[in-house]
Amino acid sequence: MQAIEVQLPRYGDHFKLVSRAWIRDNTVTGQLDFPPYAHLDFAHHFPGKPLLPGVKKLSLMFQAIKAFCAEATGGKLFPVLTGIPLVRFFNLTKPGGVEIQANVFQDGIGGVATCTVNAHGKERASAIFTFAMNAEEPPEIILPLPMEQIDIKVAQGSIRGVFNYQGDEILPLDHLEAIPFTLVLEALGQNAVQASCSDASLANALFIVTYLRGTVFHGTAPRGTLDLHTEVAWTEKRGLVHAAASYGGQPIVSGDFGFVILNPKRA
Repeated sequence: MQAIEVQLPRYGDHFKLVSRAWIRDNTVTGQLDFPPYAHLDFAHHFPGKPLLPGVKKLSLMFQAIKAFCAEATGGKLFPVLTGIPLVRFFNLTKPGGVEIQANVFQDGIGGVATCTVNAHGKERASAIFTFAMNAEEPPEIILPLPMEQIDIKVAQGSIRGVFNYQGDEILPLDHLEAIPFTLVLEALGQNAVQASCSDASLANALFIVTYLRGTVFHGTAPRGTLDLHTEVAWTEKRGLVHAAASYGGQPIVSGDFGFVILNPKRA
């Protein structure tokens, strides 16, 4: 198959993660060459109309889990992400204060956490995470974002933190030893969007992920080329994606997610 030109018309250049893609029917295979550039510019999601990306919401939630586990174990054990059974994104999030809350259970072997993201007086996202506990700190797999006003209550199994989202943060990528799991998920979403390239009625439409389910993490992806595979089905207003990513033939992550289609420009 001949590679198609990657089309993400609403994204700025420094938020496009898919390097190349191939389409057969509604199945898209693609690749992410990490790091695709020296930094990730969140103002490119989207230029002139910044919205807090789902990748940031997920990173903030797992960052809260890491902070709780560090406090609860005296910095001796580290959470290793194994799955996200369910994520729901409820509302678009503009710049401003973002509150992250998590209730965490861990027993030294593994754990589970329920998390929420709130902003502008509304719940913006919720998620369930599962994780194993490890005595050795794994490579960083989240986007490190500065949380403030952190309140950890180990006895109650809770943590609360605040992130002040400006809409124009720039995150260096060159120092990361592994591909952050949130960028793997974002790349799978961007890969799936390529299936719409043959549908002129979806030109310039905005694809918003509304949920993820059954997401399983099989391993950590080191820097390099990540292979993406997405099977897409959609109607006029919404769609469903079965997605998987691998590195060197080894599975990294798999799961399903749903999306809605906003503001298509009818041809």
